[in-house]
Amino acid sequence: MRSIILAKLGNAVQGDCEVCDFNFHKIYGDLGKGYIECHHTTPLSQIAGESITTLDDLALVCSNCHRMIHRDIDTVSVRGLRGIVLGVGIRGKRNAKRGLDV
Repeated sequence: MRSIILAKLGNAVQGDCEVCDFNFHKIYGDLGKGYIECHHTTPLSQIAGESITTLDDLALVCSNCHRMIHRDIDTVSVRGLRGIVLGVGIRGKRNAKRGLDV
């Protein structure tokens, strides 16, 4: 499993959260280098029997986004949470320009 994660980390997202783009290495320096959490896009509890995990089955996410995904059963998908994060960011900037509370 670790080799799968390292391959995805090295080639796909360079350590950025797939939801919010947070990067532990950029913020924490060497302490955060190589740190990211791995989320199974299909819950393991929904997989009957043995299965092989592929890169397409995984999402690399920061701790905060991982907790939001698992906040409740079937709360939100990685893609859905990214839409929320991007939407809040856009609305927040727009409202700030208008002098509104966000």
